[in-house]
Amino acid sequence: MAAKKKKTSKRPAAVKQPRNTGAKPNGKLFEKGNPHAWKQGQSGNPVGRPKSRTLSEHLRDRLKEQFPGRSDATYGRMVAEALVDRAINGDVMAIREVYDRVEGKPKQTIDVNVEERKREMVEDAIARMIEEAQVSREEAIEQLTAFAPEMSKWIN
Repeated sequence: MAAKKKKTSKRPAAVKQPRNTGAKPNGKLFEKGNPHAWKQGQSGNPVGRPKSRTLSEHLRDRLKEQFPGRSDATYGRMVAEALVDRAINGDVMAIREVYDRVEGKPKQTIDVNVEERKREMVEDAIARMIEEAQVSREEAIEQLTAFAPEMSKWIN
């Protein structure tokens, strides 16, 4: 019987990476008196993240440019004229946009009466307990407040 050949790996041997020879700070980095630590109020990134222009900035610049073929108009003016023309022709979305831009969007009311909603929920729970568990109102209130004492302030 022939001897089995041992498989050899074709991967190269691991190469040891050279160590960083830069000077390392001595001591603890944030210890008082460490010459390598940042000073009080000094930023580690004084220039900060490079500023990039937003889409809105690009659009504003473009809308200020002169519209070709008309010496009295910019792109912004032409967009406004097109919007008004569509509104005049009955486009409801354009009419809404014109009014929102000129008059401001209408205020929307939000019901923030949380206490009243909690009171309604507790009263609903009491009614449900009376109906399903066949208990008196006082027993239902007693059981609910035993379970959640904060409910007592929302019971009429």
